[in-house]
Amino acid sequence: MWLSLVQILRKRVMMPKKKKLKEARLAAYAAKKAKNPALIAKSNMILHVKSWDDETNMKLMEEAVRAVITDGLLWRNSKLVPLAYGIHKLQISCVVEDEKVSVDWLQENIRGQTIKFANSSR
Repeated sequence: MWLSLVQILRKRVMMPKKKKLKEARLAAYAAKKAKNPALIAKSNMILHVKSWDDETNMKLMEEAVRAVITDGLLWRNSKLVPLAYGIHKLQISCVVEDEKVSVDWLQENIRGQTIKFANSSR
C-alpha cells in the first residue's frame, strides 16, 4: 500500500516520541525493581535427635538443642516421638537462612551441645 507524504512524516515524528516513552518506562521499571529487597533463601528443616537410653531427660536435651543460637536460625515446634522400649527421640523444626547457616554446621553444634544426651542427630 502506498503511503502519503503526510503519513510518512507523521511516522518519522512519532518514532522519537516512542523511543523516549520506551526509555522512560524502562527507567521507571528499573527504579521500581531497585527498591525491592532481594529475596532471602530459607529452608525449613526437621531434625531428629535420638537419646542414648530411656533415662535421658528429654527436656534438658531440648534446651541444649535450642541453646544453639546464631543469626539466620529460628527454632520452631518440637515433639517427642517414641522409638521402642520407652526410648524417645526429639523431633524439632527450624528455619534457616541458606547463606548464613549450613546443615553441617548446625549438626556439629547440636552434637557438641547434646553429647551427653544424644547418640545422633539427623
